Amino acid sequence: MGERITCSLKEILDFLEMNPNQLYELTKIRRKTIYDMQHNNVKTIKLENVIIILDVLNEQAEKNHIKKRFNTQDLFPYIHKK
Repeated sequence: MGERITCSLKEILDFLEMNPNQLYELTKIRRKTIYDMQHNNVKTIKLENVIIILDVLNEQAEKNHIKKRFNTQDLFPYIHKK
């Protein structure tokens, strides 16, 4: 099986010119969880945390006049490897 789901939080934070500490301050999700996601070391995550993170990322995009809206596929892209 070559399927894989990765976490693209680092790329999204870079795109929004945010850092993990700013995301923590806005979400109050454990710093360890955010840093694990940023380094693609997350094995599990609560769905409620995914929703909170996506809400904050989309609020920041809107605040910065970025028309992109992030969803679960952006945060956790599925990559099929043959």
